[in-house]
Amino acid sequence: MTATTAAGTETAAPALGPWRKLGYAAGAAGIGVAGVPSSLLLLFYLTEIVRVPPATAGLLIGLTKIWDVLVDPALGGAVERYSRRRGARAPLAFVSALAYVLALLGLFALPAQAGPLGSLLLVVTLLIVSSVAHTAFLVLKLALADDMTRGAAQRMGLFAYSGVLTALLTLAATAMVPFLIRWGGDGARGYALMACGIAVFGALSFLAFLLSTRHYPVRQDSGKAAEPALWQSIRLSFGNRPYYYLLGFLLCFGTSAGLLSAFLPYINQYLLRAGPGSLSVLGSITLLCMLLSMPLIALLVRRYGNLGTVRYANTVFLLSFPLLWLASYGPTWATWSAVAVFGLGAGGMAILLQSTIIDIAKLRLAGGVVVSMGVYLGIFMAAQKLGQSAGSVVAGLLLDWSGFVPGQAEQNARALEVLRLGYTLAPMGLTALGTLCVWRIRLSEGGAEED
Repeated sequence: MTATTAAGTETAAPALGPWRKLGYAAGAAGIGVAGVPSSLLLLFYLTEIVRVPPATAGLLIGLTKIWDVLVDPALGGAVERYSRRRGARAPLAFVSALAYVLALLGLFALPAQAGPLGSLLLVVTLLIVSSVAHTAFLVLKLALADDMTRGAAQRMGLFAYSGVLTALLTLAATAMVPFLIRWGGDGARGYALMACGIAVFGALSFLAFLLSTRHYPVRQDSGKAAEPALWQSIRLSFGNRPYYYLLGFLLCFGTSAGLLSAFLPYINQYLLRAGPGSLSVLGSITLLCMLLSMPLIALLVRRYGNLGTVRYANTVFLLSFPLLWLASYGPTWATWSAVAVFGLGAGGMAILLQSTIIDIAKLRLAGGVVVSMGVYLGIFMAAQKLGQSAGSVVAGLLLDWSGFVPGQAEQNARALEVLRLGYTLAPMGLTALGTLCVWRIRLSEGGAEED
């Protein structure tokens, strides 16, 4: 396989062998593992350990995502242009990934002497740094997949390989994180030691990513018209209506999943009356079912295409929420079973959306204009993170409104009922809205069209 460099010369790209697939997947897995503490425990850590009021903690997590909405589209375009000038994406991706894990380490190792105001300022700063680094890495990683592969089928295979490894290692991390905290002595010290271990693992996985992908040059499309300026590219992207319907679905999907993720420690402690072992089981069941669904997703794509697969998976995802509501009144194993249905519905959705976004990014708009892939990927990352963080914002506001008292062993009946509805019927309504968006588009091998 050859690639045209920025200088216009043909450069042989390395063959996509097992080592390079493994290295690429290691980078994705490193980001996945590094994100486990924040997705699973950040809201809980801020309210129970740092003693931030629930509404304030939720707003801190969510309001920093406004930065993403403003910056990510331009950031995606900027890192794309920079990597094209440099001729490679892997080095900048490596630096971005290291910045991400260091920021997350800081989040779970807040100095006690910082005081309440200092801690809040540190949280905001570190959340912004981690978010910017996360966007830069994922934009470069997704674009790198296009440099490494020949066509959509091979790219989907690379994403599936990467997704399986990410799910396996994230599954292990989800199971280990609560025990690492307990091994570290619980409290602030336990969280800091847990974050340190996660950061070391992340750094090693990113090094493997760099070593295996650094020789892939940026693929240049010699037949493509000149790209418009960065801000003009962002404006022109609004003409791609199927892309924004897909983003609408992503926002609803991410918010629904984020609500369940944010509430999970509270569900475990206050509704199920269980300990850290049960929390590990809840998280592990979700990831295990997501992993098991990936081979099924690949079969469904061959038979029904992207659109049919997304619709089938979304239907299962939607049905999981009323099942969770019913299970919340039953024994612990009933909630475990409902969480398994959630995992089956959510599994494979990420790689389906990633592959589709890359295809859409190559579409020519009116007049033959092609908007930079980095701009599309940057907007995609902003929407993804906004959806996920919206779950934390809504969860924090609901907890505060319900009269929830952090650290109190017994919560009032209203708080428990709001908690129950917050992770079941509320995300069900959001998922129904996302379903309307996904029925507005048709996904195909060649791109996307509006119905």
